[in-house]
Amino acid sequence: MSTYPPGVLPDRPRGWRPTSGRIVSGVDDADAILRHYEAIREEERITAGLGQLELVRTQEILRRHLPSPPARLLDVGGGTGVHAAWLAEDSML
Repeated sequence: MSTYPPGVLPDRPRGWRPTSGRIVSGVDDADAILRHYEAIREEERITAGLGQLELVRTQEILRRHLPSPPARLLDVGGGTGVHAAWLAEDSML
């Protein structure tokens, strides 16, 4: 049986730890995550500039693993709908 140093779990990056019942990776304060997303407009960030690369790459990865359209997919994200829009165009929603 392997042993791991305190705070390091198998198959988890160093710095990962559960915090107050929430999983937070590399962030001491989950409120910092909330402040980040409150300070930006995610739908604009991901559809302009370098954010477009993230969007295109996400689309490539998901299209590789999702079933062929027409298909039914439940989008349970809490985002702005950027991904739901292209999934719907692909006949996935």
